[in-house]
Amino acid sequence: MRIHTPLEEKLYTWAKAFVPQNIEDIIFADQNGIEPNNDFIVLEVVSVTSDMPAELRYKSIDLSDQIEENAIYRGVVNLRMRVITKENTLETAEEIKTRIWMTKSLETLEAVNLGINSIGESSNMSFLENERSRYRADIPILLHYTATYQDIIQTIGKVTVKGYNSVDGTQIVDTTIEEPGYTP
Repeated sequence: MRIHTPLEEKLYTWAKAFVPQNIEDIIFADQNGIEPNNDFIVLEVVSVTSDMPAELRYKSIDLSDQIEENAIYRGVVNLRMRVITKENTLETAEEIKTRIWMTKSLETLEAVNLGINSIGESSNMSFLENERSRYRADIPILLHYTATYQDIIQTIGKVTVKGYNSVDGTQIVDTTIEEPGYTP
């Protein structure tokens, strides 16, 4: 089970557009499995936040009694990218940060509805494991993220408005309003 599959698919597509040739694999932090033996990057979605409600847009569907409701979500993705290499890890991290701003990367970002908010400093996170140095650098990245969710909602179709005089009870309004294309 994945934590956020649609977002991860977008991040993977984007990462393929900028990783240098020495990086052979792109994996996600919460994937269970065997760690690659070659140089690779790990993408970890730390959080997804939004400080505003979704924007709602409505569109009538031809001449029916239905309306298409679109909820446009805008949020910020806190992404941690781990660069794991056999050597030159910080240099590779800096190369990745540079390549993120190249045309192919930016065009891919736009195509998957992501945008760069900020890229932090590369941090040396190397450690010793089984008497062997593991070279790792972390790059914090904030991305703008949009998604559209859609629903079809039924409308009333036909409304009859009747109004009566409160003093003598005589009818003063009797109007029926129908949506175009309404069929009972």
